[in-house]
Amino acid sequence: MRSARILLVDDEPGFAEPLAMRLERRDYSVLAVESGDEAVVKTEAEEFDVALVDIFMPGRDGLETLREIKRRRPLTEVILLSGKGTNDIAIEGMQCGAYDFLTKPLDFAELLEKIEAAY
Repeated sequence: MRSARILLVDDEPGFAEPLAMRLERRDYSVLAVESGDEAVVKTEAEEFDVALVDIFMPGRDGLETLREIKRRRPLTEVILLSGKGTNDIAIEGMQCGAYDFLTKPLDFAELLEKIEAAY
């Protein structure tokens, strides 16, 4: 069985790069991008099983990115990430089609469980 193909969308390289490396060590295929706009371009060209999307990014924020990913690739599951998330934002994300919502700093074991469940 192949492992999930993950799109990681986060504007903080200090967060995204180490996370991508940890996921790759678990045999996931990971493509990391730094903006919602880049994520939309990538989802137009490629299919991903799961997208990990930071909510608070400059330009196209995580909720807008979520909506566009789901519009273009309805089968891609999106897990929203935020260090400043509120219940209202989590609820809005779920209403827009997010699979789940996790707060930073991430519990890596919990993230792996969510990715596997979404996949």
